[in-house]
Amino acid sequence: MNLETRMRQSISRRSGSIVLRSDVVGLGSPTQVSHVLDSLINKGFIYRLGRGIYAKASFIDSSTAKLSNTLSTVITDTAEKLGFSLKTSLSLESNDLKAGKTIKIETKNSRVSRSININGIRILFCGGPSSTKSRKANKLVQFPTKNVAKYIENLANANKVKYKHHSMDLWANTVTRLAGDEVRQDTVEDLLIAMKRAGKITSKEVAILTVNYLRERNQSVRSV
Repeated sequence: MNLETRMRQSISRRSGSIVLRSDVVGLGSPTQVSHVLDSLINKGFIYRLGRGIYAKASFIDSSTAKLSNTLSTVITDTAEKLGFSLKTSLSLESNDLKAGKTIKIETKNSRVSRSININGIRILFCGGPSSTKSRKANKLVQFPTKNVAKYIENLANANKVKYKHHSMDLWANTVTRLAGDEVRQDTVEDLLIAMKRAGKITSKEVAILTVNYLRERNQSVRSV
């Protein structure tokens, strides 16, 4: 039994509409596997969606593939194969879409950016907020410039966040001391760090609140 026959059988027996190169890479050498995959594409047995990602197909006519499943199923199966969870179910039909169009599919996974191509239609998987905590953080819009320390303390209490010493804090303090700088532990700044670690506020919000806090504190020191 030659390699192409074995790869055909392996692909046919797999559930779902998507096959990754990693699924068949063990059947031959990298060069042999690449050659057979190209052959199966030309014969219309599979369709290349992206690097190392293939969809089962019934035939290919020129640059157009007839996939073995609906567009929605192919997209959903691709996301599952790549380890993504879609935020909503899909109901797309390839007949309703034109080549050259980009469709953004939001996932529950943060920091995701991966795309595939189906008959000239670009499907872009985009990461969304990873949790309810981060969505709550985005609701913070206005920040005080007075009584900032009290605001930060109240915010930490409302979110039930307390600062806990972290091993990285000790490392950072040690490096600072070795550099000849004085280390001053500030409980307000510690609360900002704790809320950032807990996902209650974003890095941008930490930066804004820190600037407002330090500016107010320095003005208070000068006025004494």
